[in-house]
Parts: sequence; C-alpha cells; structure tokens
Amino acid sequence: MLFEHKTVDKLTEDDLRSLLGQRENEYVEFKTTYPLFVSDIKEVDKQSLEVLKDIASMANAGGGYIVIGLKADDQSRAARFQTLGKDQEKMTQKILDLCVQHIEERISGLEVKAREVDGAKIVVVRVPTSSRIPHMVKFKNGTHFLKRYQDGKREMTFLEIRNSFNNDLTERRLSTIEHLLRREQPLHQNIVDFFSDTTLNELTEGKDVANALLSEFMNKHSEPSFFLCVGPRRVSAKQLDLQSAAVTNFLRVPSPEDRRSGWNMSLVDREPFLQSGSRISMGNPKFASLTLLANGFMTFEAPLSKTFFRSESEEELKARPLLWPFPVVEFPASFFRMYRRLIEAFAISETEWCIALFYHHLKGVFLAPHHPLSPFFDIGNQAKMYNHEDLSVTEVVRLTEFTPDIVTYQVLSRMYERFGLNEKDIPFFVDEESVFEIR
Repeated sequence: MLFEHKTVDKLTEDDLRSLLGQRENEYVEFKTTYPLFVSDIKEVDKQSLEVLKDIASMANAGGGYIVIGLKADDQSRAARFQTLGKDQEKMTQKILDLCVQHIEERISGLEVKAREVDGAKIVVVRVPTSSRIPHMVKFKNGTHFLKRYQDGKREMTFLEIRNSFNNDLTERRLSTIEHLLRREQPLHQNIVDFFSDTTLNELTEGKDVANALLSEFMNKHSEPSFFLCVGPRRVSAKQLDLQSAAVTNFLRVPSPEDRRSGWNMSLVDREPFLQSGSRISMGNPKFASLTLLANGFMTFEAPLSKTFFRSESEEELKARPLLWPFPVVEFPASFFRMYRRLIEAFAISETEWCIALFYHHLKGVFLAPHHPLSPFFDIGNQAKMYNHEDLSVTEVVRLTEFTPDIVTYQVLSRMYERFGLNEKDIPFFVDEESVFEIR
C-alpha cells in the first residue's frame, strides 16, 4: 500500500512530494480544500457529508490517505501544493469532530494532522486498515455505506454490505474466543493479544492515542456510557512495565485517600480481567473498569446507570433525567487524583497532558447548577437540558506539575459550558485552595 501504512508523523516531506505527478487511486485522494467554513449553511452541510463519505469509503476499502491542500489537474494527477492558510488548524479539528459524531463504527486509529510542505500548510488524513467494516455515515437523517474504488467512491450494494458484516475480523476473533471458552480452556496470552491494538504502539502523539481509545470505547458501548482518559502529550510505548509487581500492586491496592463510599476509583474491582504486555484492565465492564496502558495512558469507563441520576422513581427518571453532581464531579476528581499518584510512583516526566471526558447518548439529560444539597439546587428553569447525542471534552493541559483538582475543574468547566452553565455553577470547588471538597 502507499507509504507502507506510515503514520502521518512519519511521512517525510519527500514522501509527500513524491505524490506530485501521480494519479488518484483507491489508496490516495487529493483535495484542494473542503469549504467547511463558508457562510452558506447548505454548502457547509454538503461539504461535511462529502468529507465523511470520502473517509468512510476509504476505510471500507482497506485504508489510504487523503491529502487536503494538493491541487489535481484535469487528469486527476497531483499538480501542486496549495496552502490552506489560517483554515488549516480549524479544518483538522472540524474533520475529527465530524468523524466522531457521524461515522459508525468509529474508525480506530484515524489520523487528521496538519503538515507543511514547501511552505504550504496542508492537512493529511490517514485512514488505517479497519477490522470493523462496514463503516456507515449517518448525517442529517440519512445513512450511507460507501466504498472507494480505482475510479472514485460509490454506494455499496446490499451484497457488499452483508459480506462486510460477515467478514468482520473482530467478530471472527470474538467467535474464536467464545469457542475456546466453551471448551473451558484458560485465557492464553494469544487470546489476550486479540484485544491488543497495535496501532496504539505506533502512535507518538498523545492526542492520537486519546482519539484511538475513544474510538475503541465507542465501538464497545451502544448503551449510555461514561469515559475518562488521561496520558502524556508525547508517547512512549515503553513508559510502564505492566508485568512488574510494582505496577500490579499499585492498581490492586486502593489509596487510603479514596473515600470508602461515593463515586470514586475505590468502586472498581481491583482484580484484572485482561492483562498483556500492552494493557491491564481491572473491574467489571458492566459496572466500572480501569485500564492502564504501557504508554502511560489510563482510562475509566462506566455505564450511565441510575447512580448517575437524581430520581425518586423510574417514571421521574424517564421523564426528566437529572445528572447527580456527586458522580459528575467525583468520578473525574478521583480519577485524576489516582493518575497523579501514578505519575509520582513511576516518575512519568511530562508537562503536557492529553485529557478526554466523554458522555455517550446524553441527549435529553439535564444538569443543574449549585451544590446538590443546596436549597437552590434544581429550582425552576435553572437545570439545563443537553440537546446533542454525545458530549465530548478534549484538552491538552500544560502544567509544570500535574494538579488533579485543577485539571478536573478545567474539564468540568467545558462540560458545564456545553449545558449552557458556567464554571461558577460547579459544586464542591473551594476557590481559595483550588481543591474539590466532596461532601
């Protein structure tokens, strides 16, 4: 395949220049730009759908590269690089956001990166080989299954879609595991390796790791769920030795700083259910789980169960689901405090950290300002309803010293802002000490 599947960071300028004079094919497409920032809303929607189709069709055909800022001639040959200028960074983030919101299954390992060649600011999209085809575009009440061919993209036939589902690599792996379990064989290391995402070990940017982990989370969960993620900005696959007793003991023994009750990391069962050289996962995936990767990233996942909400009855929960501020605040605070202890225990040296908070299927849920035990909590119209399907907060935090409560406050400020609230509405935070006192 083109460029031998290199990640975008590993592509040299000479690699990109080598495209000049080449024709588009099923593995590479050239775009002068996608007009995603014009004032005409209909045109923006049209171009948004176009970029989604381009990426999904390439994922369904084995992967490839889309180079934005490379003008083609009338023979579909790359003619010259044409700078995107000030739209470069905006386009990078916009395309990532579109893919997270409108492509199902999520494309694990998808990269959208800003690059510069001969002074021209361009964007390179790397679509990896995917084991979860077919990927569907869901946009403006329409659904699309497309596949890229030598002469461009086109809608997949029903037979192609059916065969893609039948050939799904991940499903075949899971069937193999199920077969072995029925024979009551132990979980051998080879079975654990089925879950290892080799793409994670190729990545050098924390933002890419966070996006890949979020895609993995989305592929696993169809129900309303909650996700947290933190890791270093610059990634090393050998950051932690997950086979060491020190790491295992750190994960297995909850800190005395965790409350015995409440919404915190002490709720996670400290026995591993998945362990390999690249990751350890602990807890119960149906309740709450922690995962630590060898590259220094840690994740927390939990379903949005009743414990996330304030309700007197099932009817009230269905009619007006109101997020309970205790889990909203304490889960991230406890998670980042645990990560601070990990940094100190294993001397992870970094000043920039990639953070992600994600609520899956949050549409129609309410969030209220103030302390939950205050008489002003949830009075009248103060509670705000979320009108979108998912809520995502991604941050690159720059800190000379990782301060968990400050990180929590920054992330929750973005979350409350999404609901139409402000940072002063976040409960439990003591301004004078810059800490959360959850009680």
